[in-house]
Amino acid sequence: MKKAVMLAILLIATGMIIPLDAVPLICDEPVSFWKEQYQAQDGTIIHYELQCNNDCYEMTFNSDDGSIKQGFAKNCNQNLDGTWSLAVCGKIINDFKGGAAEVLKKASELCLQNKNQPRQRTYSAKINTASQPAVQTAAPSTDSHPMVVRKPKKPARRVVAARPHPDTDAHPAPYTPPKTKARRVAKKTGRHLSKNARTEHIGIMAGSKAGTYIKIARDIKAIAENEMDINVYTGGSLFNIDKILVDRKSQFGMVQYDALLYKKAYFDERLNRKIKMLFPLYDEEIHVIARKGAGIDSARDLDGKKVNMDKKNSGSWVTAKIIKDALNIDWEECNYPPVDAIKRLIEGKVDAFIYVVGKPAPILERLGADAEAFLKLVPLHLDDIYVNSVFDAYTYPWQKKRVKSNATKALLVTYNYHEQGAPQRYQHYVQNIRKLIGIVHNNLDELRREKHPKWNEIDPYDYKKVKWPVHYAAKEILDRGKNYDAEEDRKKKRLFELLREYE
Repeated sequence: MKKAVMLAILLIATGMIIPLDAVPLICDEPVSFWKEQYQAQDGTIIHYELQCNNDCYEMTFNSDDGSIKQGFAKNCNQNLDGTWSLAVCGKIINDFKGGAAEVLKKASELCLQNKNQPRQRTYSAKINTASQPAVQTAAPSTDSHPMVVRKPKKPARRVVAARPHPDTDAHPAPYTPPKTKARRVAKKTGRHLSKNARTEHIGIMAGSKAGTYIKIARDIKAIAENEMDINVYTGGSLFNIDKILVDRKSQFGMVQYDALLYKKAYFDERLNRKIKMLFPLYDEEIHVIARKGAGIDSARDLDGKKVNMDKKNSGSWVTAKIIKDALNIDWEECNYPPVDAIKRLIEGKVDAFIYVVGKPAPILERLGADAEAFLKLVPLHLDDIYVNSVFDAYTYPWQKKRVKSNATKALLVTYNYHEQGAPQRYQHYVQNIRKLIGIVHNNLDELRREKHPKWNEIDPYDYKKVKWPVHYAAKEILDRGKNYDAEEDRKKKRLFELLREYE
């Protein structure tokens, strides 16, 4: 069923026309299904978003002409052809039965009724009798709903500046503006956020809290704080790819190169047309960690053992499947997150753990020398699939010997956004790409000097070694290499925009 869900997402994301009711019937993942618009019988164009959230379908919608504003419908039957709760144009229906298309049709009809109804008039009459209170009367209603009776508006109060009391010299307290993100950043760094940074939230899909992805993503967030408002989210390689395809708020993501190839080979042959690389990051070493006493001295000894592959759809899970297929072996699969997996290794409940992460991994580094009594690194030889890598002695406090292994490249990727021919609301995504690449370019020396050690391995301009297409906006900057001046580029674009008015 998950394959059917992802297939529907990919088809909708690529712009193919799919009837609303062709979305898979089981709502079991927190994903969004997008379609550009729906045309009602009266010609009204309705834009909508359909989401799966906590085993319920949720749909928000509005129209171009403003007749429908912030409409909402919810269906928890795990079936689009079920019973909906509908709220639109001030009306609520709790038991509307039908599909998603019928919901939009009904919403259009309800709002059309409001538009065609005569405007209700209100009346006010005061009875000047001491024994009776003032009452409000209204003209008869034209429908079954009670008339909303409004009191006559009071004249606007004149606002004058506050003056000190004649008996004191005290003055009113000065106005203190609310503590917005822009003010917090300015107070902390001495720099002010631009207007775009204050309003637009840009997401980077990273990895687990125990890994290196999230450290690199937070470094980018910190260095871009005065220009872009970036949010960092946890995830995994396959999950990050799917998120970028369906969620525009998650514009960027960190993924393993082998996960992209796996996704393209088994699920979507056109993935290289949808997902584009911004620049390569660093090598992620494949850690094969075994429990001492489990009889595992090489990767082939994993046959028949209990092996943890990290959470499903993570990069480590993909790499573990590739290793199992390449060595033609089989094992009992477990899917614990890194912290739980290491606990079970120490307790003897798991025999080995395949973990793909840039060395030194924070969680493995923190274990200390005491872990030597329980854990060891196992050599891996898959040089025909992955690049060579080595764990030098004492890469981790509990690892005393040099161990041969392999590694896969980590990439920063995005969706294949375009400027030419794209709707106006999508064009700023390309501007975000240029802005992010420019920020990394201008601050690369600082990132290498002050941030995570893996920044010393990152060379954004060396993208040609990775056989995956680069987004054209990133390529424009990377091809200019170290001679690129982001500020000069922004000035040129502003001048060109001014000249367009006279073309």
